[in-house]
Amino acid sequence: MKTTLITALIAIMALSSCKISDLKSGTSLHKKETAERAEQLKGKRILNAYVESNGYNKFSSVNTYQVTAHEHWKGMMGNMGNPWPDSRPSFQMKFVPDVNQYNTKVELMSDKNKGDVWGTKGALSSVYYEESGKEREGIDEGKMSFMLANYQWWMEFPYRLNELTNVSYAGQQEREGQQYDLVLATWGNDLKVSKDYDQYVLWFNRSTGLIDLVSFTYRKVPMMSPSFMYGTAILSDYRKVNGINLPYSQKFQINGPSSEKKYAHHFEISKIEFNSFDKSEVLN
Repeated sequence: MKTTLITALIAIMALSSCKISDLKSGTSLHKKETAERAEQLKGKRILNAYVESNGYNKFSSVNTYQVTAHEHWKGMMGNMGNPWPDSRPSFQMKFVPDVNQYNTKVELMSDKNKGDVWGTKGALSSVYYEESGKEREGIDEGKMSFMLANYQWWMEFPYRLNELTNVSYAGQQEREGQQYDLVLATWGNDLKVSKDYDQYVLWFNRSTGLIDLVSFTYRKVPMMSPSFMYGTAILSDYRKVNGINLPYSQKFQINGPSSEKKYAHHFEISKIEFNSFDKSEVLN
């Protein structure tokens, strides 16, 4: 088993020098370096309308929120990305929304390392750890800081992406009998693929109005991640809490989209509470 894993890792490293993934491929923006004004206006309009109708604009007035959740990491890629000491951790998470920062405090609730607390304040590199009378086991702090920010990102991403100016309509696609409007959001000032800027393609279900899928890139991560790879988030089980329509099920695939069974990790929420604690618990 160990030999197989090492061989796979060597193969991935060899392939990591390939051309970086470009999520415009397969959309109406394929081969474009600059979106037309009409595409920009339509993309921004769709994203902004989604933020408004699903309550994500309310994050601007939310002081804090708390999430009770668990997740499952599986397969080789899941194990490579998992910062936790076991593959099925449970959490009590506390977040302070801020589009320019990540303020988190996450307490492990599962048996292994129960009571351990990890968090971030502001910059991604400011990860901290509070001992709870147990030895810290197998934790990579770079991977941990990235993952803690990632949890908050996927709770708030429509609100955060709506701050971008580089948002464009990317055409229509059909998947499993459903019709979708695609919207691409990225940083920078144009559509040129870059190792510096992440890309997000949001799949808006024309029937339900919800975002079912998000294809995304992580250009700079602390884990080994080949430049040709990307991810897909499958979002479902939407529930409205505090006027915000949030996906309680978040499955993350390598590349994709494909069968829901093929995920690297599955984040499942059981409870969300808004303004249930003072922000000083996270910020101080």
